[in-house]
Amino acid sequence: MKLRARARRLLEHVDRWWITVPALLDTLFYDGNVAVRKKEIAKLVRGGFLRSFPLYENARYYALGPEASKLLALKPHTGKQGFGPSRTPKYAAILDHCLSVKGNLTLLKRNEFLQEFPELSEGLEGLQDRYVFELNEAGRPHRLATFVIDNRVKLTTLLTKLREVAIARDQNQAFQRLVDEDAFIVLVLTHNLDRADQIRSALGSPRTKKIRLPVEVSVCPLLERIVRDVRPNKK
Repeated sequence: MKLRARARRLLEHVDRWWITVPALLDTLFYDGNVAVRKKEIAKLVRGGFLRSFPLYENARYYALGPEASKLLALKPHTGKQGFGPSRTPKYAAILDHCLSVKGNLTLLKRNEFLQEFPELSEGLEGLQDRYVFELNEAGRPHRLATFVIDNRVKLTTLLTKLREVAIARDQNQAFQRLVDEDAFIVLVLTHNLDRADQIRSALGSPRTKKIRLPVEVSVCPLLERIVRDVRPNKK
């Protein structure tokens, strides 16, 4: 199957983010032409370049298929079952935050991060964190950010995860310098404003053990749809 330039760019987009959704494809590649997008995406799925999986209700997401590896040397990040109930919300939330909420943030591929910031990888080679540059008002890189996703877990579980992110970087002096320079942030992505307020209150509570990294909380609209029908956990 011969791929058009747009299809190749689309597959490279999925390779970077590991996941994509129709609404973003319409904006990024099809100028809102839903009919053309449906036709071309269906062709890529039939050809094995993309795989389609349930996201929420009748919505679906796409990941790379095996033919992307054969033709473009792009390695699929998931198998026939999709990413599963923990990784799907994570990747979808990061995608939504960077390209819908913020509009133009670029996620660093793992090899890009390791090549550009080898000093930040010392002692952290086994972590699968994802990184993005936040931009300032002039549109220039301002802070390096990583993510913790609130996938309807207990607040205590979420705070524990944040402490683990901080502890993993305690011995890395390059990370500590970034923190001292206000150039590193942990972004907690959650599903609605009430939950965001709960997280901020917990972070600011004198009863909460201090987390030694700057943390900000942002609401992710797509994540709300994904977790809407999940029974909320207790605090």
